[in-house]
Amino acid sequence: RKASQQHPQSSLASGASVVVSSDPSDACHHAIHGYSLVISLLLHELPRLPGGIPTKLVDRIIMVAEKLVISQFHETLPKVNPVGACTCVRAGYCMIGGALTMGPKAIASNIATIFGIWQTTSGQTTGEQKMMYTISTDPLTLDLELECVEATLASIVAFLTFCSELLLAVPDALNRTTLLLETFFPLLGRNGRLTAATNSTCLDSAKALIMEAFSWLPPGSFPVVADKIFMFAAGLIVSGTEDEVASSLMPLLVNTEDQLLDASSFCRANGVGQVFGAKDMTDSLVTLTSDVAHYNEREAVMHFMAPKHRTATRNRKSAIDSPILDLVLSDHDATPPTPLHEVGTWREPPVPRPASKVRLMDSAIHVFAATFGLKDGHEQQSAIVMLESMLMTPRERSSRGFGVGQSLVLELDRKSKGKTDNAAVVNVTATVLACLQSLPLHEATYDHAIGIGPPWMKTAKNLFFMLLPSPSHLIRRGAAEGLALLATLGVSEDAHTLQSTILHSLDEVMQGSLPNGPKLAPESIGGARAGSLLALACIQRTTRGVADASRTRPGRSRISNTDEEEKDNSPPTMIMMSRILPSLTPLGFEGETFLVRTYALHAFGLLVAYSSTMETEEYAQTLQKAVEVVDHNFLSAWTSVCADFHSGREGEKFSTSVAFLCVLLRLMTFLLPQLDMVKSKDTTTASRFSGMVSVILQSCSSHPMVVFEGLVFFDRLIANHHLLSPEALCISFTGEAAYSVIPVIMSVIKPDRPALFLEFENYDHLGSIDANLCHRAAVMCLSRCAQNSELVSPGTLKSFTLHGHMLNMLETSCGSRSFQHMPFHRSMSVSRNAERTSDPPELLEADLVECIESVINLECSKVTSHVEKRRVLLQLLLFAKAIMTGAADKKESNDDANRGEFTLSDVISYAVSRASDDSGIVLQEATPPRWQVKCQASKIASIVFTEIMKLSRNESPHSTLNMSPHFDPVEAKAHCIRECHAANTSSTTEAPGSFAIFHLEELIAAACSAATASSDQAEIRSVQNAGLQFLKLLVECFGDVRDPESAFVNPSGKEGNCKSVLDQYSSQIISSVRHALISVDKPDDELESAGGLGMSGCETLIVIAEKGLISDPAAYKRLTRPLVPATSELALCSYDESAMLRTKASTLQEDGRAVLMNKIAKLWALAKLRYLVDKEVVAEALVKRVFLELKKTELEVAIHSAALAIDGARILKGSGLSLIGMPLADSSTDRHDTPHERNISMQCGLTFENIDDIDDSTKESLVLTWPALASSAVSSLMKGLDRPASSNIEQADIKLWLDKLTPLIFSGLHDSLRIDSSKNIAAESEFNRATHNTSWHETTVMCLHGIRALVNDGNHLSATAAKEVGQLTLAVSRGILHPAIEAQFLSNSGANPTKHPDVAKEAHDEVVIEASKFLEDVCQSYVDGKINFGENNMILHSILSPFAVLQERSGMKLNPETKSIAFFEVISSCIRSVKKLLSSSDLLTDAHFDIELFVKAMIDAGITVLSLTSEATGANADIAKGEAASLVRDCLIQYPTIVTSTDKQQIVKAAAQQGSWEAWAIVCSQLDDASGFVHSLDAIKDALSDWNDASRHLAALAAMRSVVQDSVAANSAESIIGHVMTGVGAEIMHLLKAYGCMLAGGQIAEHRTAACTDCVRIIILTFQHMHASSSVSEQEETAVEQYDEHMISAFLSVVFESLVSLIVFNGLPNHIISGNGGVNADPVIGRICAQSIVLVARTTPLAFKASMALVGPEDRGMLEAAARAELSGYASGSREHAPVKKKISLTGFGTKQSA
Repeated sequence: RKASQQHPQSSLASGASVVVSSDPSDACHHAIHGYSLVISLLLHELPRLPGGIPTKLVDRIIMVAEKLVISQFHETLPKVNPVGACTCVRAGYCMIGGALTMGPKAIASNIATIFGIWQTTSGQTTGEQKMMYTISTDPLTLDLELECVEATLASIVAFLTFCSELLLAVPDALNRTTLLLETFFPLLGRNGRLTAATNSTCLDSAKALIMEAFSWLPPGSFPVVADKIFMFAAGLIVSGTEDEVASSLMPLLVNTEDQLLDASSFCRANGVGQVFGAKDMTDSLVTLTSDVAHYNEREAVMHFMAPKHRTATRNRKSAIDSPILDLVLSDHDATPPTPLHEVGTWREPPVPRPASKVRLMDSAIHVFAATFGLKDGHEQQSAIVMLESMLMTPRERSSRGFGVGQSLVLELDRKSKGKTDNAAVVNVTATVLACLQSLPLHEATYDHAIGIGPPWMKTAKNLFFMLLPSPSHLIRRGAAEGLALLATLGVSEDAHTLQSTILHSLDEVMQGSLPNGPKLAPESIGGARAGSLLALACIQRTTRGVADASRTRPGRSRISNTDEEEKDNSPPTMIMMSRILPSLTPLGFEGETFLVRTYALHAFGLLVAYSSTMETEEYAQTLQKAVEVVDHNFLSAWTSVCADFHSGREGEKFSTSVAFLCVLLRLMTFLLPQLDMVKSKDTTTASRFSGMVSVILQSCSSHPMVVFEGLVFFDRLIANHHLLSPEALCISFTGEAAYSVIPVIMSVIKPDRPALFLEFENYDHLGSIDANLCHRAAVMCLSRCAQNSELVSPGTLKSFTLHGHMLNMLETSCGSRSFQHMPFHRSMSVSRNAERTSDPPELLEADLVECIESVINLECSKVTSHVEKRRVLLQLLLFAKAIMTGAADKKESNDDANRGEFTLSDVISYAVSRASDDSGIVLQEATPPRWQVKCQASKIASIVFTEIMKLSRNESPHSTLNMSPHFDPVEAKAHCIRECHAANTSSTTEAPGSFAIFHLEELIAAACSAATASSDQAEIRSVQNAGLQFLKLLVECFGDVRDPESAFVNPSGKEGNCKSVLDQYSSQIISSVRHALISVDKPDDELESAGGLGMSGCETLIVIAEKGLISDPAAYKRLTRPLVPATSELALCSYDESAMLRTKASTLQEDGRAVLMNKIAKLWALAKLRYLVDKEVVAEALVKRVFLELKKTELEVAIHSAALAIDGARILKGSGLSLIGMPLADSSTDRHDTPHERNISMQCGLTFENIDDIDDSTKESLVLTWPALASSAVSSLMKGLDRPASSNIEQADIKLWLDKLTPLIFSGLHDSLRIDSSKNIAAESEFNRATHNTSWHETTVMCLHGIRALVNDGNHLSATAAKEVGQLTLAVSRGILHPAIEAQFLSNSGANPTKHPDVAKEAHDEVVIEASKFLEDVCQSYVDGKINFGENNMILHSILSPFAVLQERSGMKLNPETKSIAFFEVISSCIRSVKKLLSSSDLLTDAHFDIELFVKAMIDAGITVLSLTSEATGANADIAKGEAASLVRDCLIQYPTIVTSTDKQQIVKAAAQQGSWEAWAIVCSQLDDASGFVHSLDAIKDALSDWNDASRHLAALAAMRSVVQDSVAANSAESIIGHVMTGVGAEIMHLLKAYGCMLAGGQIAEHRTAACTDCVRIIILTFQHMHASSSVSEQEETAVEQYDEHMISAFLSVVFESLVSLIVFNGLPNHIISGNGGVNADPVIGRICAQSIVLVARTTPLAFKASMALVGPEDRGMLEAAARAELSGYASGSREHAPVKKKISLTGFGTKQSA
């Protein structure tokens, strides 16, 4: 009704013309037919697309089809409108056939319904036939019934073609199918009722369908009708031959290795296969030689053109191992669908032809051959005689007096003058050849005598000999194949006899006469001799094939059991070679034609290739002879007349020259890998061959077959490049194989542009540039070059812009796409050669994409110089950017000759100019380029940028990316200025290389443009996804880079940079990301899923959050709004009600297989955002609004996240992988199986009904995101347990979810810790991307974070889980913390610093930090009593293990440049954990715990840490030092009874000797007297006197200053200051003068201020102590040690002399006093001295005056001037330049706080 309403006026008859009809229902009929046709065609395509097809839609299609089919049984419709009923039936079966093409898995649930429809139609349900019009004989009625039967049979054949696996999988399916066919066969067989129909086309199609259906059944499954089918097929062959219908099977029956013999020049080609797919020429030949197929005929075979989903294996048809040659020489042999098909010699039926009569002939021949082996010898003989009679005239058949040989010869002579492929000859040859190929390896002789074989074999032999002189290459090849099969068929005795007979007969034919027959006509001798030579080679090849099959195929009879027997049964190879070699000599036989030479050369190559029984020495001699043959015949290809008898045959040579060149190339290709055996005699053979091939390709570069064979040769040459060693060259330029082959490749892949463009003025439309197979061969050969990078020199890469031409070819290929049923050759009744040479463009596109990535990787890896590699990478990056934007940047003048000096702008413009040259190759063809090219350009940009990141890490292994010149603008500018200066001072004319940071604006614009790409208001998801991935990399690298132009002065008075260089582009970036995130919330109705884009958007959002590009909470809320799920989206349910968790498509148009991806993306992004907040990377205030809104559905989000995490883990486990994507050690999974054939342990998941209902992208996302989802879910579920019970879910249900999730994260962490770095290789699984990206880093971090949530709560952790946590703590310590300590020392020694070399340093640090926090949390929970491990040793071992590593390295010191976050984090975390344990009452009261030993060990560990890190700098190092010092101090203070004074003195002495001065200072401060100083005095003096190691005396000086300062603060200075000044006072004064006056040279300049400050402080503290002591003695008169003013004055006089020398050398600020130290003068040091003088003057005026009298006049004046300057604030005459005086309390020297 709907169709009739939409089309009330239109009416199309069954013909091609438009007819006006009075029947108003015609429009409805045509609409029904059109809709069903479109639906069935879409069912062919949709399963191959990313989104697939929803199962519900398939179910609805089958339901509609069933209603349409059963409309034939309607009470009134067939009577009132029989045409309408027939249209409905055909439409229903058309949709059923289309659904069956999707394969068994897609249709398995509906197969019972389909069988019911078939049985209802055939009348099997009621026992009587209920089809329409079963009684009527009206012609119109019969035609309609015939159309219904044809449609029914077409659906049955579609079932057998695409779903034959179900014959055994579905109960009784084979029997039911056989009964159906046996029901229909009488209607179409001889004298069948439907044969009276007038629609001959439909009748032929129905007969072909019934024959094809029986062909698909297993052998012997239809014994009831087998004889009738055989006779029926024989009758069809005879009748079709009489009607001059030729079979199309011959190209499939003959060996494809011989098809190069059919090659012909363009001007003499008369067949499709002769030009090897040259598009223009092939189309012309198809048009000239083929008939147009009626659209009804094309519709009849429409379903069988769909691609099969069954696994196919490559059956190589050549002895040459070449993937390029396999494109044409190997068949996709489908594996037998069922075990029953493996019995016998079942062969898969060929794809039917559109022409119904040709299709009927093909199916008849196939069925005839399939049943031929079931007949006895007499019937077989009768069948062969029947075929023989088809070649006779009617008169000859009646008399049979004239010999068949003479008759056939005369007939062939007559036909050769006109049509070469006579229908009778073609059909007979094809039938007999198919019969021979369908027989088993051993055909019994039944009742015939041994030695002569069955009579039919002799008849067949004579028949083939009669066909050898045929002018048709195809018939000649078929006859040769047939003779070869006869020579190798039968029992061993028969085979020898028949083989000898055939060989003898071939000798006769080569002499010009048939076996026991007349002489051949002179014009037939050449063809007969050529066929005979080919037959010899075919015998050798077939014998080898039979021997291989007998060894490899079980259940077959074996020809031989040993190598000796095989050798005995092999044909006489050397004798056959002796028959061939005379035709290959320079002169050959008298009258020899060029055709014979071509066949002889090919036959010789086959004999050599398949002569496996030769001895090694004999084989080497044969190879040597083959090389001579190549050399002799190479020259004969270039002259039109080689001898007098060739005169007049120039046309034949010109026609055959292409085939000759192809054969010559094929022979050289085979010999190439074997040249090692003859290399001792001639080492230049390979080089000579390479030169020959280059000459051949130059002379015949337009013919696709010649070019193809040349590419095969070069492919093998690259694989055997060792043959081109320098000493083995005869031509200089052939030393590099790639240099010879790349010009050939470039000639193929360059675009075919018209002559309007000047550079293509010699363009020829005919040739290899139009041949799809040549394109694929060139791409595969280039991939081979790229994979063997050592063969390609940088000069070759620089000479050819490979990436530009490859993208240009991709542009051209994408423009030639067409619907699979619309190619030109499929609308014609053409030869099968047109199918074989017309691969769809999609295959070329796939090869191109793989090749482009290989070429890019080659160009990135080939350059070893960092400078040149940087230049190449940036050029590729800018090239990709230009393609992404669709416009090349403006080129500036590149005139180097007149250039001035290079500047920064020159560097940038030169880089842009070089990239513009490359991108112009693509953009001049199409502007803008196609979306496929843009997508690939985005991927190239990501690949290249990743390489730039790797290069940056290699250049600066100890620095972060934001400090690299590739990304830091300051470093990049400085680096470029240095390089420009170097270039300007040298003679180079090439500008220095640019950096990525200089092109950041263009890169961001290109990435954002690709991330929002659209065409005609349609979103291009693949381009957007690739663009977002590139944008994510840009943000990841440039997010931490500070903008130098945004510097500011912070409150501390220092300059700082607060903005990122990406801040100015943040609006573009956020807009692009938001566009992707919106697709997560509102996916469109396109079949292409938006889930992948949403996932990429979420990943980019997380990177943006990590880099802090968003600082506005409102912006965060707007950006993340699509991620917050609504309450209605997520169901709250228990684990047992998981069906409520499944996300289903809201409409049939929505991508049901990827609809789950949106939920995964949302929940994963929220989980990662929560993790960043917990890690304090993102401020909680920024996302507070987001989490407040999320709080409403927090528990729902947690449950759905848990379900997704469980499903992702199950998919990994079911695929034989661990939870980090690594292959399990004990996995028995067969890695060669496809994903759908794997025995996955779970078919039904928590979030999907069946694993086949989700696509691979969704599976990958589940696998990638499960750790983050699990971690987030654990945290939220723990919070849910602590809240009041919800009305919708019980606490027990939440606990159940938690119990299911907890073992998962435990197992994930175990799998992460179980990895051996030496086996850290990505698994070869169906989840290639997932396995590569399911990283150790991500899984470890997230599992640790989730377990931390469990540990911090602790109340809901079971005893078993607590014990598991304890074991994991020990494993984490050994697997992560312990290696992190080891890695630091390995890094110092130059070894690999990480356990996982494929993990970036930043990611590895994140793992270590998370593991350290986990250890602290476990210790805290243990101390708080939340977790009970059962034994204390576990936690102690976990903490002390890293300290053990440190003690082993106690004699070492870290590099001062060490910036390892992981190392210092582990140390700090372990120390904090120890301090927590020391406060544990349970541990201290444990009887098995030795607290004294533990405390002493911790003091030793703290001292070891301080010793190792004494020279390390940085915030992390300072934290670690502080924690270690705190640990030592706490142990000394809290346990004074354990660590006695004697122990402390020993520790002090040992620390001083080790150089651990920080520990020395701590322990000295804990001693009440100066005993620590006294015990270590020798070590102190030695350190202060060591001028060779500045760090040593500086550390000792700083420690002494700290001890003295602490003693003064503690009022215990009298116990140590005297010892200090007495013991090392002279050394201190010497250090002060040496550093202050630069007496030790420039090497100490860096530490001058610190050293002088420490010395002055010690002196001032000594002075303050002396003054304080004298004051106390005056007041109390009880001081032990008294200092009077004379003693103080004397002390000050010595000090003042030193201070004056420092002031004189360094001067004072503001040039109050100018120093005489020149450039080494430091006024800061002078001011320190002045402050000290003022302090003394104010403290003790009398002593100051007395000391002034003791110094000289000059020194006294200097002291006064310094004091006056300090008191006046260093004021000068110009006040406006005076600095603001820094207020310093001089009295502060006496307190610890001011120090």
